[in-house]
Amino acid sequence: MKQKSLFNSFMGLFIRTKSKSDNNIPADKAIDLQNAYITATQSADYSTDSPYTEIIRQLYSSKPEVISSALYYLQKIAQNETEIAPKIISALNSCISTKSGISTSAKEHIKHTIDIIDRYQSK
Repeated sequence: MKQKSLFNSFMGLFIRTKSKSDNNIPADKAIDLQNAYITATQSADYSTDSPYTEIIRQLYSSKPEVISSALYYLQKIAQNETEIAPKIISALNSCISTKSGISTSAKEHIKHTIDIIDRYQSK
């Protein structure tokens, strides 16, 4: 490893030399990059789905732990946001009624979650 002399270390404090480690960019280039980023993020296609729809998509997973955690979070959302609960219940019912890749044990777990949400809503 190359060692710096004490004199060069002190001189580095007073005299700025351009080295490979300096990755500074000019201010106008930084502004252009920032504007390009803002434009790209504003034009991005962000989903307008409800927040729970991504969780419902997880019910089609083949892993039981993913399904269990998705149902847990859907149950908590329905309990905390009572106006969303009927929409979550209808989405869960449609998961049960469709002949999709949801296993029978997962469908039973979904039915159990619907019952819990219904009981909580009727209180």
